[in-house]
Amino acid sequence: MNHLRVINNVKFKIGTLFSANLISLKNFKNCSFALEGLGIIGIDIVKGVRHPKAIVWMKPHVNYFKLNVDLATIDSVMGCGGLIRDSNSYYILGFMGPIPNSDVIVGINQAIIYGLRLCSSLDMINIVVEVCSIFADQAFTMKDNYMDTCPKVFYLRRDIKNLVNAMKCSFSVVNTNGNACASTLAKWGSMLVSLIHIPVAALPFPVKGLIELDKIGGSYFFGVFWLVFILLAGVFVVVSAVVLCLMAVGSVGVLVFGGLWGFWGLPPGVV
Repeated sequence: MNHLRVINNVKFKIGTLFSANLISLKNFKNCSFALEGLGIIGIDIVKGVRHPKAIVWMKPHVNYFKLNVDLATIDSVMGCGGLIRDSNSYYILGFMGPIPNSDVIVGINQAIIYGLRLCSSLDMINIVVEVCSIFADQAFTMKDNYMDTCPKVFYLRRDIKNLVNAMKCSFSVVNTNGNACASTLAKWGSMLVSLIHIPVAALPFPVKGLIELDKIGGSYFFGVFWLVFILLAGVFVVVSAVVLCLMAVGSVGVLVFGGLWGFWGLPPGVV
C-alpha cells in the first residue's frame, strides 16, 4: 500500500474526529508539535482553548517608549491613530487622521511609519511598536504576490526598515481590547481632514480615561458576563454611596436639631 495514502487517511480520520469534538487539544498535550502536520490548525485551533476574560496593557521597560497604533473605518473612511507613552505610562504625544484611498495593509504600514517618524523627531531610540492582533499579518508579514501587485508596499516597508535600523526597535502584538487608546484615536481620526499631532491638553476625554486606566494597571474586561458584572458593581457602588450620605445627613440632623424631633412626635435621639 502507498505510504502517502496511509498518511493522508490517518490525517483525514483525525481531522474528522477533531471536527466532531470526539478528540480535542487536550489529547495532544505531549505532542503539540504534531498539530500542524496533522492539519488540525487548519480546522480550528481555538477549540478547547480557554480565552482570557480580561487583558492588561503592559508598560515598556525602563528607558523604553511604547508606540501603539491602530486603524478604524467609519462611513467608508479609514483613519489611523497612535500614541507614545513612557515606562511609567505617561502620555508623551499622539497623532490621528484619515488615510484616504488605502487598504488595510497600506494603512497599517503608513500608521507605523508616521509613528516611528514622530518618535525619531523626539529623539527617542528605544521603541516598542504595538499593533492589534488582527493587523499582525499585514504589519509583520507579506506575501510575495501582494508585493508584486502593490509596489507601494515595497517602498513603505523600505522606509520602515530604514527607521528601525536607526533605532533600537521591536514589535509586539496585543489583543484588540488592549489597544483601546489607539483604536479610539483612529476612530476620531477618520472624521478629520488631515493628520494632526495631539498634545495632552487636546486629548479626547475618553482617551484620557483609558490612559489613566492603563497607568494604574487596570484590566479591560470583555464578554457579556463581565459587562453585566461591571454594570451591577457600578450600580452597587453608587447606591452604597447615596445610602452613606443619607445616613451622615440624618446623624447631623439628630445632633443639631434633636430638640425639634419632639415637634414631629419622636423622642430626642431617635433617627
